[in-house]
Amino acid sequence: MIQRLGRIVRPNPSGDPSTLFLLYLKGTREDPSEGGHEGFLDEVVPHALEVRSFDASTSSDEIARWHSSG
Repeated sequence: MIQRLGRIVRPNPSGDPSTLFLLYLKGTREDPSEGGHEGFLDEVVPHALEVRSFDASTSSDEIARWHSSG
């Protein structure tokens, strides 16, 4: 997670903010509600411009539209 965050805070060539996608399966060790990521989200989320949650039924087109609209 620290490595991912390092990539996010690097200057973006276009000057636009970067996007961090955190993917996990619900009910697994990666799930933050199950203790996954050991407080990482508590540190990162307050600095986010937007937080969105998608589930397995969300189409990749919908995610792409959201990402390109920002």
